[in-house]
Amino acid sequence: VYGPSGKYITFWYPANENSGKLFLQTTHFGLKIYSTETVSLISRVEDSSFNIFRMGSTSPSAILADCLQLLNAGFAPRAIENLKSIDLVECASECIDAALQEFDSSWQKQLLTAAAFGKASILKANDDEEVLNLSHKFVYACTTIRLLNNLKNITNYRFTFKEFQHLGFDKILHHLIQCNNKFGECLKLCELFQDKEHEYKAKVMY
Repeated sequence: VYGPSGKYITFWYPANENSGKLFLQTTHFGLKIYSTETVSLISRVEDSSFNIFRMGSTSPSAILADCLQLLNAGFAPRAIENLKSIDLVECASECIDAALQEFDSSWQKQLLTAAAFGKASILKANDDEEVLNLSHKFVYACTTIRLLNNLKNITNYRFTFKEFQHLGFDKILHHLIQCNNKFGECLKLCELFQDKEHEYKAKVMY
């Protein structure tokens, strides 16, 4: 796989006698590899995930995640002291971004918990614009992650967050109805969007 600067990384694909030929498709969110049995994705690690999970990372968002672990381990004074050295709005926002990139539900939960912890620790008025925007972003992330996880259970295919943004829920909903006849499942997915629930349900029914 070649990058924009000409550098490349070699991947060995685990093939077996049932895999058959591989089909590669480039997309704006990564490289898809199709076999007769699976669909795999190779994509660039987002900066938010890199900053938090890089070995020995001292990025502000990694410090926020460490503070939550310190608090849970009973080292509250140290956790509070470390919180004073970081921009909590920025850190919580990056934890939310990283949660949207994760496939594993346990990591999604940990990152959202860290974001909620950072948001709750912000010493600003609740009507502050930055805090309100962060709260809206947190709610949107929780709803989107629930939707992506439900889609995985329904289709046995994992949509990435970038893929979801590119396609949009309307197009995914149309595909589920036309190709899979998943009417009941689609109605349940629509309930996640409280502000557009009736609009989406109408599309499913008609």
